[in-house]
Amino acid sequence: NFQSLFSAVDPAAIDGIEVFSGGFTARYGTRSGGVINFSAPSAGSGYENRVAASLISAGVSSIGTADNLPLEWFGAIRRSTLDLLEPVKEGLGTPRFSDSLGRLRWSTEKGAWTAGWLSLDDQLALGVLGNVELADARYRDEYFWLARDHRFNGQLKTRVAAVFTSAERERSGTVNIPGVANGMLEEARDFERFEITNDWTYSPDDSSSYSFGTEVSLSRAEYDHAREVAFSPEIAAAFGRLPNDTLRVVVDPEVVYFSLYGAHRRKWANFEAEFGVRLDAQDYEGFGEHAQVSPRLNLRYDLSDRTRFYASAGRFTQAQHVEEWRVEEGQLLSDSAQAAIHSTLGVAHESEVDLKWSIETYRKRWTRMAPYFDNLLNPLSLLPELAPDRVRVVPKASEASGLEFNIRAPLRENWSTWGRLSWSRVTDDFGDGDVPRSWDQPLAATAVWGNSTHSDCRPSRS
Repeated sequence: NFQSLFSAVDPAAIDGIEVFSGGFTARYGTRSGGVINFSAPSAGSGYENRVAASLISAGVSSIGTADNLPLEWFGAIRRSTLDLLEPVKEGLGTPRFSDSLGRLRWSTEKGAWTAGWLSLDDQLALGVLGNVELADARYRDEYFWLARDHRFNGQLKTRVAAVFTSAERERSGTVNIPGVANGMLEEARDFERFEITNDWTYSPDDSSSYSFGTEVSLSRAEYDHAREVAFSPEIAAAFGRLPNDTLRVVVDPEVVYFSLYGAHRRKWANFEAEFGVRLDAQDYEGFGEHAQVSPRLNLRYDLSDRTRFYASAGRFTQAQHVEEWRVEEGQLLSDSAQAAIHSTLGVAHESEVDLKWSIETYRKRWTRMAPYFDNLLNPLSLLPELAPDRVRVVPKASEASGLEFNIRAPLRENWSTWGRLSWSRVTDDFGDGDVPRSWDQPLAATAVWGNSTHSDCRPSRS
């Protein structure tokens, strides 16, 4: 909430990040935009303890392997220092957050057992200068998981995982803008989710592999949303709003998810292809039933040992999660799953001096969209539901397309630089023309340089 004004990831908890911005394999589903895969660090031997502090946060972490047991551990805990050092401008608020992540892995002869948790706790007290807009929020998320990795032989392996998620959201605030609006909001949201996944990989030889798996999950949510706002007659007329907007919604949707996927990858001398398909189904327990089929194709051709071309095309669907209920309009029935067609074409090259570059063009066309809400004039409102410029957007289709150039180059020993230049366009189609999204960014550039003694210390992108 609050348009993600605050966002942070503990660097101690990250070993690598993979970003699948489109064309991802059939293993990944339920989202139509992209996939971000964070991998936690591991230790081959010994142990290491760290203490870190900055103007944003302070924390401790530990990673290691037991000497006499097949046990590996990792743990990190962190607390914000924003409310202690007060770098936030006086009068804007006191955001506080804490998080912890832990993992235990017990290795066996043919695999490993893994148990872990992730806990996030945020408290926000924010305000606009002059106290015309005040908001308080409390968010708490907890994730617990248990997984078993097992190798039957050199050709067949499987992974079974059980995950439990619990989240709480509480938000309240007031708006008092003389001559514009006066109102209040109280909202509480609770989510719970339990899921079991089972993935299999069979590789009969070096040139061929099969992957298949399933997922079953149960999610439930409880919403209690209440708001009351009055607009001045002139403002209500200008934005087409009623002078008084009062709503109280109590709803508790539940959904059972079922997914099944299969894929086959085949490699020849210079060419590699993977074809996969997903079946996703949802039963919203009286709020609707839906099912989707998603075929996907990924291709790669190696022109040489250092240059490769790649392409992908497929259908990607996004069913509505119970934590995405549009409670601010009193939604009762679930949305049909959003559907998008992804197509990607690119070339990547790596020179003998470790210079790497890639050029990629992509297009994502959503043929079925769900309604969403946006604020026309002030996208950073703390309580957007109470603003007069709040609008319900119902596009017939949407599209994100662009061209992206990435480069990474060594500067000297242990120093390197990488950068990205992209041209993009994100629009909604309302039947009589395309309208750019509020977060459309036609041109973007990023450049980073730094020192590292670790050869893999760089952004990872797929």
